[in-house]
Amino acid sequence: MSSRVTLFFKTAHSNESLLLAAKEASFAYHAAIREQSFKSSDCTSNLVSNFFEPTFAIARTKCESVIVNCISPMIAAELRQELDKVNLVSVVTDLMLRTENVKIVPVVVRYFLSVVGVKAKLLEFKSLLGQTAAIGYLANTCFQFLSKMSLKKKLLGFVQTTVTPTSEV
Repeated sequence: MSSRVTLFFKTAHSNESLLLAAKEASFAYHAAIREQSFKSSDCTSNLVSNFFEPTFAIARTKCESVIVNCISPMIAAELRQELDKVNLVSVVTDLMLRTENVKIVPVVVRYFLSVVGVKAKLLEFKSLLGQTAAIGYLANTCFQFLSKMSLKKKLLGFVQTTVTPTSEV
């Protein structure tokens, strides 16, 4: 009798479930890289499910969860491992003024790995609301983050630029 009950349940990590999880994670990665909205994953997931893979289901909430809880931490861990291997880094930040009250600040780190050469990766992406665009403030914010990442002692150069939107005529 107990053998019939156990046949009803799948093992936690069957090959089929791992393959489906890989497909869904690939879809989520593609959505993030192509800057698609999470809303679009609702429709696309339904199409894939109807035409190709009936068990495929990665709508908006699941897609966001896969990116935020799986892909993003994995990429951050890989970057951290690479940064632990290097001796020197340079940091570039570019203040982009979206409106009078919103400033978007990407922080890019450049470093050299002997196996692949120079790499540039997005280290952080900040949105400053109502903050002053003073160079000192932004530099201090970046240096605090670099200290937290144990990169301040490896810092070779720091470049900060400011881009203001031009109005179209």
